Amino acid sequence: MEKMLLAALFLTAGYASAQVRARDQLKASAPSGTEIAVPAAPSAKPAGKSAEADGNNTLSLSGIPGETVLDKVKTLFDKGVPATKKDLIGWHSGREVRDNRPDLLYGSVLLAGEFTDETGRKTFRVMSHPNWTKDYFDDLDAAKKSFLRQKWDAVAPTAHEVVFPSAVVTSKVMAFREARGCIISAYGRAGEAPYTYAFYCKDVTPSADK
Repeated sequence: MEKMLLAALFLTAGYASAQVRARDQLKASAPSGTEIAVPAAPSAKPAGKSAEADGNNTLSLSGIPGETVLDKVKTLFDKGVPATKKDLIGWHSGREVRDNRPDLLYGSVLLAGEFTDETGRKTFRVMSHPNWTKDYFDDLDAAKKSFLRQKWDAVAPTAHEVVFPSAVVTSKVMAFREARGCIISAYGRAGEAPYTYAFYCKDVTPSADK
């Protein structure tokens, strides 16, 4: 039992370190004027748009072309339209999938809102946070809310800035689209195809923040 606990702690620490390395690599590999290689978004929303997320925040991928979960989410992203501020603002629970494990879904939460810097300039910022447990952020207790608020307060000044109407991060390494009532995101290194896709279908914004 003790060995299993130590192994779990080791894996968690390794995951956190990997996230830090990935973040630093993204910052280092995103020169001005470059962007992730994603198809252009359609110019208009398709008719009959409706949310297709079930009660467990699992987007229905049935019938969507693709051999893997990642392929299917990518298809939704490619067919989606740029998300709006109204789509993004708030807290959203969802799932993410990565190219190194294209059929494994992780939990993820997306926080987005307006931020005013020291000069008075208003910007729109986003922050995401993953978890190995798929439904970890579907229900937020007091401890989870406190953790996310503290994290947001700490990173908001330097979090990814989204520009509209393209809904692309200014560093050009992330983009957001809307499809089937969900937010679909693509994340990657500048000049390369995205390596992480995510979908957020459940609004978990605390009532005090709405």
